Amino acid sequence: MVSMVISPFIIYGVGILFEKYEESGEDTLFKFIENEYYKNPNTDTKTIERMIDDNGYLVTPLEEIAELTKSKLDTVEEVLSIIQSFEPVGVGARTLKECLLIQMKDVDYPIVKKIIENNLEDIAYNRINKIAKEYELTSCDIQNICDFIKTLEPKPGRTFGSSSDE
Repeated sequence: MVSMVISPFIIYGVGILFEKYEESGEDTLFKFIENEYYKNPNTDTKTIERMIDDNGYLVTPLEEIAELTKSKLDTVEEVLSIIQSFEPVGVGARTLKECLLIQMKDVDYPIVKKIIENNLEDIAYNRINKIAKEYELTSCDIQNICDFIKTLEPKPGRTFGSSSDE
């Protein structure tokens, strides 16, 4: 059985982002998606929102969501893409890597994206010299890049007062 959680950050964040709607909470999210994208109620969106944990991560595989909602996988992926465009940036990611890359979407710094894609474990273990050799950069340059990456929010849900900061 799938554990479904309505995350407070989604409800709060969407309410702020789309103040033009009178409704509050999850209805605002669904109204926005219905009005702006689908013009009809969309069960996929409601299901996906309930499967995002308090840290902001989608915890259920898309294939399972498609099966539960009797939807095409492409439709579920499209809805997830819409949800990932909301604040806080990084919401709806399935992995830390995806979360950080979502936050880097509008940042024109290709080396940072490449290091996020390929070297997160090296960053976690402070393997600065290894990364520097791999990209033919100085240790100082890599340290600056790592410091920048560490400013990104690994748990976008906690920006809205989640209790899962661990």
